[in-house]
Amino acid sequence: MSLKDKLFGSRLFAVGKRKYKKADGSTITVTKDIRYTVKDGSSTIHMYSLDDVEHYCARYGYNPIP
Repeated sequence: MSLKDKLFGSRLFAVGKRKYKKADGSTITVTKDIRYTVKDGSSTIHMYSLDDVEHYCARYGYNPIP
């Protein structure tokens, strides 16, 4: 059993979730596990800092969805 499984009980456990939306209507979902996981259609990017997530979203034109 991995440390993450011991801490959270499951690999699928997400501590938090945020959604971002572009002006053209496309969205991405960011979930927080041990790291942030950004899913943009067919690609998945892992980041370890919310600042990195915010920078990535701003760079590609995504805004937080309240």
